[in-house]
Formats: sequence, structure tokens, C-alpha cells
Amino acid sequence: MMKGVAYTLQIADAGRELYKSDGTAAGSSIVKDINVGTGVGVNTELFVASNNVLYFAGNDGTTGTELWKSDGTTAGTVLVKELNPGTDNGNPRRFVEFKEKIYFNAASPQGVELWETDGTTAGTKIVADINPAAMGNSNPDRIIATKDGVYFFAQEDGSLYDFYKYDGTTLTKLIDANAAASTVNTNYAVFSDAIYFSISGKLFRSNGTAAGTFAVASKITGSIDPASITNITKVGNLVYFNGTLDSGAELYKFNPVALTSTNEIVIEDIKAYPNPTQGILYIAQDYLNADYTITDATGATLQKGIIKATQIQLPDYYGMQILRIAKNEKMYIKNSST
Repeated sequence: MMKGVAYTLQIADAGRELYKSDGTAAGSSIVKDINVGTGVGVNTELFVASNNVLYFAGNDGTTGTELWKSDGTTAGTVLVKELNPGTDNGNPRRFVEFKEKIYFNAASPQGVELWETDGTTAGTKIVADINPAAMGNSNPDRIIATKDGVYFFAQEDGSLYDFYKYDGTTLTKLIDANAAASTVNTNYAVFSDAIYFSISGKLFRSNGTAAGTFAVASKITGSIDPASITNITKVGNLVYFNGTLDSGAELYKFNPVALTSTNEIVIEDIKAYPNPTQGILYIAQDYLNADYTITDATGATLQKGIIKATQIQLPDYYGMQILRIAKNEKMYIKNSST
């Protein structure tokens, strides 16, 4: 919907093209026959920016499928830029808007990367060549814009996905997720100070910094942490999602109050020793009867339970282990090496 007029794709005598309608027969018409004749002039994804400009993937039959825009008039429906010169397709898609610019996934001689546009040819460019290999594709996916940046997954090596943020100036890798494509099929729950999402079936939180991006040891049902998390959404001040436990797939809710700015995450504040450990971590009595989770550096759970004594027998795992203790509506975190 733009200025009270709906825009859609229709197949008629002119092929699949851009149409508009104000809800009446008289006010319904083709905007422009982009691919003259019966060819496909418009792809399936339309995006309306805040300045009442419609962006889409269009094909005039000569340049391939490239970035177009429309103000709703024939004259104002034009090619913005040929992203992939020649007859090869740029295939722009997954549009989002951040600070009056449009961000999207598109192909070029540098591969499939994240692009930005201000609606001009000169202002349409690749944000970063994340996979610098010749014709290497980073395949940006699950792109979302919040008040502080554009978040997305991308493949630095063309294989596994990591999680990134672009704030309009600086690109930051938030976490080396090393996730398969099938495991980043996530929704986002967006809060004022953080976003929640899933990687490889685990619940993650990010405040837009690398240090503030981690797997949440979610105190949802006692010490049990659901796996295979999908369909994340925000309802009020809670995060809802589907998760799997021994009883099967169920609906869960999570109150992130323990991870908000008013109840800050306390890093390296668990009273525990030694570090590095020799298989046993000694815990102060302050944490008795609290839930704990031990994960590896990727967020995969190695061990979990309730602290019943002043020592924890660590799992048989070589490498960094991250201990999280949930107590008094705070999450305490300590990194330990074995």
C-alpha cells in the first residue's frame, strides 16, 4: 500500500507486470509494461519505503532481473541500477529499510552480497564483499532492520553462516556461528535493547555488539533448556517460541528480564576456581540451588542442572566451557578452560 493505493503483480495481456488499484475498477490499471509484450516484467517481491517509493526486481527483457523503483507513475517507474551487468540477473530480494536506505541481497560479478541503495545509481553499492573469493557468494539471509542497524546471516566461506550487523558505517561479525543453512531459519523478537533469534535450534540474544551476542541459558522450566527452537516472536514483554523437550514439541515463553539493561549480565563474576580447571569447578555457597548450564563456545549445551554442592564436575570436553548461573533474576557468566 502506498498513498492509499495497493500495488500488486498480475498476469494479463502484457505479461506479469506491476499494477495498482484504489479499490475501484476505474482506478485499477497497469503502472508500466516493463518487459514489453508477454514477458515477465516484475518479480514476486515488492517493498514500499518510507518515502513512498516502491522497490522491486524488474526485468525489461534486456538487462536481466535488476533493481527497479516506482513512484506509481509510468514515467517514475525506472531501473535504479544494473547490479549484474549484461543479461545475468542481479535478483535483488529480501528488502529492508534502515536510516532512509534500502538494504537487500543481490548478485553481481563479486557474488551474492548485501547491497544498499538511496534510490540513485551512484548510491547503490555493495555494503561489503564478505566472501572475497572470486565470484564468492556470502548469500545474506534472514535480513532484519532495527533502530540500530541491519542484522543478517552470511557465509564468509560460502558454506557455513555467521551472524553480522551493519550500522550504516561499520560491518561487525557478532558471532562465529558456523551454522548450516538449514539451521538459520529464524524469526526475530525485537526489543528496545536487544534482539532474540535462534541458531542451530538454540536461543540467542544480541545487543548489537560481539560481546553482547551469546546463547541464552534460558530458565524456562526449571533447569531444562528446550532445543530445536523455532518460530520466535515477541508478545508484550515476553519471547514466545516452539521448542522440543522429551515430551515433544511445545509452545514456550521466556521472560528476558534477567538479561535486560536494568539487570545486567555479570561477566566473570561467578565465585569459582580454579581457572584453568582440572575437571572440577569449586562454587561459592552463594549459588546453591541455582540453575546452571555449561556450554561450549558455540552455545551448544554440554551439561545442565541445579547446583546442590559447592563443586561441579565438569563435562569431559577439551576447550572453552562457559558456565551460566541463573539466580535472583540475574544471569552470571564465567568462561573456563580445560
